[in-house]
Amino acid sequence: MAEFGNLLERAETSADILRIINQEWTTTQKQRTQLLRIFRRYVSPDTSVEMLKKKNNESMVIDDFGHKFREIEEVRENWHSRPQPDETLAALLDQHSDRGYKGYWVEEQVFQWFEKNFGNQFNLEGPRGPGRDIYLDDVFDDYPNETPADFVLFGPSDDPELVGFARYDSDRGGAQEDDRTGGNENVVKNITRYSEEQGLDIKILFVNDGPGLLLGSMWDDYARLENSAENVKVCTLKMLNGRVSEDWVLSDPISESDDVIDEQTLEGGS
Repeated sequence: MAEFGNLLERAETSADILRIINQEWTTTQKQRTQLLRIFRRYVSPDTSVEMLKKKNNESMVIDDFGHKFREIEEVRENWHSRPQPDETLAALLDQHSDRGYKGYWVEEQVFQWFEKNFGNQFNLEGPRGPGRDIYLDDVFDDYPNETPADFVLFGPSDDPELVGFARYDSDRGGAQEDDRTGGNENVVKNITRYSEEQGLDIKILFVNDGPGLLLGSMWDDYARLENSAENVKVCTLKMLNGRVSEDWVLSDPISESDDVIDEQTLEGGS
């Protein structure tokens, strides 16, 4: 907060604040993200922090949203009207402090489950906790997309048999829900298409947990993913025991099916 106050004195315009943040802090610095959160609250409520995080978006944000930025005089007036340090702002920023950790917890539970229930001939790779996702173009030869996954399961012959995605859904709904499920549809299409072209039988596992599954049509959308493709399963953590087995992981649903994906079902058709 003190640093943001310094930026207010240095900048000539509200857009300059964003420019200085991008010039002086790297994308990996936590302080930069907090500065962007304060920038959004004081200067530009119409832009998301995720949008602001990408330095390449700077010109686009200023060109498309700059006319809605609050004037720097107004920002300074609002800033100085608040107590320093601002305990209310600190509380708002702190709510993001554990962001992602519930997702890491789900991933850790998945790793522990596979280690307990699958034989030593299986090898599960991916980040346990914070860390870079495993990218499928690093795993598969000539894979055409930079698709990030949470884990990849290799079978007894050391071939990749399953690609997995673990998510904790706390309160998603509306547009966020559509973004997530729409992205999953593309993942199913891309992995299955590649598997067909390469003569592979890659299974796809979505492990989702959290109260967000009860909001809106999210669970229906996840179930639709499974109904749309022979090589897909969707589970909560508690469902793993009854739904995922070594036999299924080693099965050949793609090579044994004439029509692996039902496009109409995948895209929400009746």
